[in-house]
Amino acid sequence: SDCSSGSSGSIVWKTCKDTIVDRKSVFQAHICKVSSEEMVYKALEKLIDSSNKIQRATHNMWAYRFTQTKTSSTTSSSTSSTTSTTTTTVLKHDNNDDGEDAAGSRLAHLLHMRKEDGVLVVVSRWFGGIHLGPKRFAHIANCARSFLVECHASGWLSTTTTTTTT
Repeated sequence: SDCSSGSSGSIVWKTCKDTIVDRKSVFQAHICKVSSEEMVYKALEKLIDSSNKIQRATHNMWAYRFTQTKTSSTTSSSTSSTTSTTTTTVLKHDNNDDGEDAAGSRLAHLLHMRKEDGVLVVVSRWFGGIHLGPKRFAHIANCARSFLVECHASGWLSTTTTTTTT
């Protein structure tokens, strides 16, 4: 597999060894499993802090998508013996362009179309001095998509990830 990983606690990043290079610009994907917004921001901080190379990227665009299942119990006031349990699944998602207009929302759209759950994807771009125009969006999406496929194929990302909070 072309996945290299670093771990600290429950936050594990995988960085794609393959990059996309076009007219001196370099694109590289990083993926982390997440189950809460707090974890997303800790993971982002960890990834950026982990590498001078990533810190020097012109843009670190990201998107995440995960579901949380919330279970709530309510006791009927008329008969205290009746307790009903309600389970609600909430989809949490967000993205950031990091200065690369609309790139974050395109990553978010990719996660949505692939029905990804429990994942944070970051694509780093090192600008090579030559503007790529709209082609850069294809590189960002292809970079993320191919690495998501690879991480699923290797079994590192499962097809269903659900976090339960009470």
